[in-house]
Amino acid sequence: AAAPFMLTEGNSQTTSQSAPPARASAAANECLRLKDNRPSSWDIGEEKHRQAMQRWTDICQQAVTAEPANPRLRIALAHALFSIDKRPDAVAQLRAAAATGDADALVEIYEWHKSWERGDVDRVQLVDRKEAGDALRKAAELGHPFAMHRLAVLLDRGEIVKRDNAEAIRWAERSLQKPDKDWRPEDIAVLLGRLLTKSDKPEDRARGRDLLERLSKAGRSDARAYLAVSIRADDAARARTLLEDAMRGATGAALPPLADMLINGEGGQADPARALKL
Repeated sequence: AAAPFMLTEGNSQTTSQSAPPARASAAANECLRLKDNRPSSWDIGEEKHRQAMQRWTDICQQAVTAEPANPRLRIALAHALFSIDKRPDAVAQLRAAAATGDADALVEIYEWHKSWERGDVDRVQLVDRKEAGDALRKAAELGHPFAMHRLAVLLDRGEIVKRDNAEAIRWAERSLQKPDKDWRPEDIAVLLGRLLTKSDKPEDRARGRDLLERLSKAGRSDARAYLAVSIRADDAARARTLLEDAMRGATGAALPPLADMLINGEGGQADPARALKL
């Protein structure tokens, strides 16, 4: 069996000239392995966990020193540094990896802001909103599937980046061509259809309704709810029926507009008591 990996600095047993690259490769492999297979403090205790995280950091530092242009290693080192609460150093590693044009590193910068900076008013922001938004956009421009989908969502919400429906449509269309692994194409198609129905262009709105209509007939209750919202002003009776149907599977999308229509008596008899119950 192979001996467990150990840091090799000061190893007097090394005699071959080819040994240093082998050690560098071993450090890189172990650095990346530990990124995905770190021990838990619940399993080994706090003190052993602290020692393990420091060892991981040292291994990754050695690997990055040997391969400074490898963004995978810098991202792993950033995770290791975070585990020992060296957050500024961790962000510096992510920025160095992102500077190589690595889309995953750019997404990590966005995720850092979303997870650790956005809601913590007591902590100095290491990654501000602009840097996070710019990083996500650059990753999307590089074709990163998650980044394209997430940027479309944020452009629709006006969250981190400025609300821009036309841009959201463009990125949703690109996301549909290259879906993120965590989203089915039909999920992205529903997003695209909803965005299209909010466009300033009549042809986009018509295309969005057609897309939602097809998805609705294919059994997507969320598409049915968004279709109802888009036709509410023109066909309130059908919109209300669609919303009632959508309540069986897409309550979050259907309930608010349905309750509003029940209060106002749109598309049928007013029923404020049921609206209140909903």
